[in-house]
Amino acid sequence: MKNIAIISLVVACTGCVSSSELRTKTPTVVVTSTKEARAVAACITEAWEKGGVFGMTMPIENKFLADGYSVVYKNGQTVQLMADVHELESGSTTKYYKVSMVAGVSKFEKAVKDCQ
Repeated sequence: MKNIAIISLVVACTGCVSSSELRTKTPTVVVTSTKEARAVAACITEAWEKGGVFGMTMPIENKFLADGYSVVYKNGQTVQLMADVHELESGSTTKYYKVSMVAGVSKFEKAVKDCQ
């Protein structure tokens, strides 16, 4: 019986993607803004939280980066969407990442662009 539990755990984590792993990939979108990183990250967070199916709130995480903010949506332990918003001398730049199979992703990508 113990073997079944271990196999289930391994299968459940297969395909898990972390923030650091996603950052090794080429971003789906890179945009710059005249707005500060904090304002862009707050805008993306609010838009993504409201992006749930049937009006449900999405569980969005915010983390501090050395030079800005990271806005993340996870499904379990897998990062599905991530926007790293980096502070520049004048404004900010946003790098948007997604895993390959995310349903309804266009509204989240649109939010990243609209928040600039």
